Amino acid sequence: MEIFLIDLAKQLITYLYDSEQTQTEVNEA
Repeated sequence: MEIFLIDLAKQLITYLYDSEQTQTEVNEA
């Protein structure tokens, strides 16, 4: 169960990081 949550979190972080790359003008943090 923990492994599944960790993998899910990694996918979520990657998705959020990808989204931020397309919105650099909004926030450069």
